[in-house]
Amino acid sequence: MAEQAAPAVVEALDAALRERFGEAIGERRARHEMPEWSVAAPALAQVCAWLKAEQGLNHLVLLSTVDRGERLEVVYFLDAMPTPPPYQRLVLRVSVDRADPRVPTVSGVWAAANWHEREAWDLMGIVFEGHPDPRRLLLPDVWEGHPLRKDYTWDADTMVDAILEAELGPRGEGS
Repeated sequence: MAEQAAPAVVEALDAALRERFGEAIGERRARHEMPEWSVAAPALAQVCAWLKAEQGLNHLVLLSTVDRGERLEVVYFLDAMPTPPPYQRLVLRVSVDRADPRVPTVSGVWAAANWHEREAWDLMGIVFEGHPDPRRLLLPDVWEGHPLRKDYTWDADTMVDAILEAELGPRGEGS
C-alpha cells in the first residue's frame, strides 16, 4: 500500500509546489526512490519554509555541494521526523553560477543548516546570503580558495608558511 501511496503523494506535492512557486520550480526527477526538484536560487528559502510548515519536512538531513564545471550545485536532503513521508527523502537542487555562487540561507528554517552552509562556504565557496555567522568552519582563516572546487590549486609551500605564521606568529619569534 505504501508503495502505491508514494507516487500519488509526490504528484500532489509537485502540483502544490508548481502552483505556489511557479517558474521557480524546475525539473522533477526521482533517484533512488527519492523525489528531486530543481529550485531557482532566489526562491529557495521560501520553498524550504513552505516545505517545513506545510509538508512537515522538519529535518534537514544533509546539505551538500557538487562542482559541475561552469556551475555549482547545492543539494538539500529533507525528511520528516518522527514520521517520515511515504517516499524516502525529498531532494532539492539549486544550481548557481561558478563566478558568483549565491544562495539564500535556510538556517532560519532549519538550525542545522548553519554549520552545513559554513562548511559549503569553506570548502566550495558558495555564499549563503543572510547567514548569521559566515566564517570558515574547517580551514584556518588564512586559507586561500576553496579546496573542493575542481579548479582548485594549492601551493603547499606558501600555504604552510601562511598557516604556521597565523597560528604561531612570524618565524623567528620566540625561537
